[in-house]
Amino acid sequence: MSIDRLKQLLTTTSLKLNMLSSGAFWFINITTSLILIRIVLRHVSLSEYGYWAAFLAITSYFTLSDLGLGPTITKYISNVRIPFPQKKQLVTFILLLESLSAALLAGGIFIFYLTFYHHNYFSLFILLLIGQFFTQMGMNLLAILNGLQKIFLSNTLNSTKVLIYFFLVYFSVPKMGIFSLAFSFTLAGIIFFVIAVYAVSHYFHPDKNDLQGIDRNLIKRALSFSSSMFILKIVGQTRTQFDRIILSLLTSPELTAIVDLAKKLIGPVRGIYISFISPVFPVFSQLHSQADKKKLRSVLHKTIILALIILFVSFAGLGIIAKPLVNFWLGPQFEKILPPVYILIVSEAINLVMYPVNLKIIASDNHSRLVKFVTIVTTIQLSLSLLALYFWNYLIMLSVFAGVEFIKFLIWLSLFKHHLFDIKSRRV
Repeated sequence: MSIDRLKQLLTTTSLKLNMLSSGAFWFINITTSLILIRIVLRHVSLSEYGYWAAFLAITSYFTLSDLGLGPTITKYISNVRIPFPQKKQLVTFILLLESLSAALLAGGIFIFYLTFYHHNYFSLFILLLIGQFFTQMGMNLLAILNGLQKIFLSNTLNSTKVLIYFFLVYFSVPKMGIFSLAFSFTLAGIIFFVIAVYAVSHYFHPDKNDLQGIDRNLIKRALSFSSSMFILKIVGQTRTQFDRIILSLLTSPELTAIVDLAKKLIGPVRGIYISFISPVFPVFSQLHSQADKKKLRSVLHKTIILALIILFVSFAGLGIIAKPLVNFWLGPQFEKILPPVYILIVSEAINLVMYPVNLKIIASDNHSRLVKFVTIVTTIQLSLSLLALYFWNYLIMLSVFAGVEFIKFLIWLSLFKHHLFDIKSRRV
């Protein structure tokens, strides 16, 4: 692929199409997830589902295997100043590094399981671990498509994976029970990985010769950026999975299941929001590399308006219909998930307000201060939440988490509000 062709891909792809395809993917993901949970809970106990939720939270740390290099690929491929051969070298190096880190991380997750959990569901955990490995390898490849702004293709592959998982579980769970989830997840992950390899091969053909004469300065800049993204990913992953892992270790699988179901109800709103907003990240990166301050400011402000509209409509709507929705979805016996649902609505809405500006800060290479801030505040937030669980109960834990989230937002606003108006350009 020539550099002219690469520029054409970056400048002619419709951002609106990318946003709509992202929304379509999340609609498919959300719909199938809610349907499957209703079906699964007819064939498995709440305790079994709680173990599944805990194992899924633990193995989801496989997303850390990209070492923050996934956003790095997206950012640097979308940078039109970097020649295509150098991009190809960078991608080959990153994919190799990610593969090695995934193998090491698999061992670490397995040791964590052996140390802290009973082995009654050993085969369930191993299957899930394998599935997460292949799924994450596929997601690492899709970062290339995202960098080319081939987000429509990326979302199509993700939707295919979700649909394969849905139909496998739908037909197998009556006979296999909880193990059908792990079996289906693993098979869908392997198929997804194979398709992703085929799709990406049309644009990049990684080769060991790419590592010869590699631009060390480019690698150094990429790794410097990825280290910050890695820290943010650790913080973000811990923030979202912390409660289920801690609850599974300190309380009961049933309570873990309740919080997981509450998060599943919140998940659709969060997913729709992120699906519409995240496609602007490569656009931010491209505009920053072109030093187009005026257009970057315009895209940011329009994104913020869209974000606020989506947040208000979706979260307010969910709060109003939560009770009848739970009764329809799972039945009156599951109304016990409503208290955590209302608390999570507040904490998630506050957190997502910051998302568009954070994307712009990251794309503009002004992220070091953001990384420090998020790391420190989230560490305090999780520590206070853990103390609340230890001395009181899980509802107090979630309430403390939401309260600190609000304080975090106020501090964030005072530190980073200038990014709404003052666009500083730096060469990447």
